[in-house]
Amino acid sequence: MTSPTPAASRLLQHCAAGQRWVVRYALTEDDAAAHQGHSLTDALGSITELTSEFVSISTRSGLVTVPLSAVRLAKPVPPPPPRRIRAEK
Repeated sequence: MTSPTPAASRLLQHCAAGQRWVVRYALTEDDAAAHQGHSLTDALGSITELTSEFVSISTRSGLVTVPLSAVRLAKPVPPPPPRRIRAEK
């Protein structure tokens, strides 16, 4: 497993609730087994809470809470593009 990236955790300290971010974080060994051996995963969504211990991100699939010690990379991302309206036949 890769070591924590303090710079990524520090970068998150400057975000505000409601901002959209992508956070790459390390999975625990149990989670990695459930994810077919992958050791890292991403959470993309709006920051709902940030403490000195963890960050919570509201994603499409639900709320994800990540310990800051598990964060490897983090960056703000732009809002999602507007949904396309399909033409009716």
